[in-house]
Amino acid sequence: MNSMKKMLTCCTMLCALIYSTASHAEIPKAVGNLLTLTAERLAIATEVAQSKWNSHGAIEDLGREKQVIGDTTALATKQGVTEQLARDFISAQIEANKTVQWTLHRQWTQAQAPAFEQAPDLARDIRPHLDKLTPLLVEALAKAAPQLTIADAQELIAARPEGADPLAWKVAIAPLTARAQAKAGESRLDIVQRSGLLRICMTGDYKPFTLWRKDLFAFEGVDAEIGRQLAASLHADVQFVATTWATLMPDLLANRCDLVSGGVSITTDRARLAAFSVPVQTDGKTPIVRCADKVRFQTLEQIDQPNVRVIVNPGGTNERFARSEIKRAMITVFPDNVTIFDEILQNRADVMMTDAIETQLQQKQHPGLCAVHPEAPFTVSEKAYLLPRGDVVFKEYVDHFLHIALIEGQYRNLLDGWLK
Repeated sequence: MNSMKKMLTCCTMLCALIYSTASHAEIPKAVGNLLTLTAERLAIATEVAQSKWNSHGAIEDLGREKQVIGDTTALATKQGVTEQLARDFISAQIEANKTVQWTLHRQWTQAQAPAFEQAPDLARDIRPHLDKLTPLLVEALAKAAPQLTIADAQELIAARPEGADPLAWKVAIAPLTARAQAKAGESRLDIVQRSGLLRICMTGDYKPFTLWRKDLFAFEGVDAEIGRQLAASLHADVQFVATTWATLMPDLLANRCDLVSGGVSITTDRARLAAFSVPVQTDGKTPIVRCADKVRFQTLEQIDQPNVRVIVNPGGTNERFARSEIKRAMITVFPDNVTIFDEILQNRADVMMTDAIETQLQQKQHPGLCAVHPEAPFTVSEKAYLLPRGDVVFKEYVDHFLHIALIEGQYRNLLDGWLK
């Protein structure tokens, strides 16, 4: 516990530095107290990372996160905090904490670091402290909420404690700053620039566009790289927000991210709820099968037979296409879009119909699998970035950025790096 005490002492010093950065003498006390507690909670992330490094525990625990968010939101609303601010704020604290942990685990993995000789126990030492901190944070949030629009408060919020992870701090305070104070009708472009944070939702399971590397604790892929460059063009950091094909639209509509990318197909269902950028890729659905079955599964009629096993990933256009075209063959929904292709290799499924570009990549990475006529897919579709509906200014900027990446060949070069 000595390391925990040292950490909290450092936190107190860092919080004092926050106060010294404000240019005005009078600083809203309630806001300052909220930020002190926010910095204290974020500082605990290093201890959590060390504990999980020693125990080989998973950084992300979605079940526990959901419970903490629900319980804390309920507690905050009882004290007069709006449900949206409460949910956004506690969610941001969790995401900021994970941001620090992923960064540290990535560094320690690359350095092949050994276990720490002294690290607090997650259940015995850390969680009790977090449990005590949570109601204090909620109380501070309730008192600070009316003061968030004060200029002095915004200057204080924008300041970062010395030594704090820049991205993690921006994630932690995002609900308190530009996003919370956005004017009616203000473009997301201005909000991103003012807050210095661009949030991009992606599924992390669709190579070559997006892939969550569990071994590196980071997203990679064509759209992950383009997303980093888009954020840099706005002088902002990028926060990749994990989503799924079934929840990407709700996540965008709930303002959990500023855009969605990673091989998202343009569909009328999605277009009714959100906007699309200029298309970045033209594609279509085509089969991928065991190479021995390539001649057998050339047409939809050949695939749609009672003895054929079709496998799909849930919630996206692959499942939608299969269910619209397959009436007699057996359809199995497999939850993991990364390992789904192994099901075909292991003869637990016969066919998956997905985008032609993915079949080309998967046949390269899975000897024994073959893409079936990827040059002539069953359908034709376009991929683009999903954007908030009605924000013309933000869309124009994203379109312009992507247009340059396309005409200069940068997007194609990134794709070729994965496919060739």
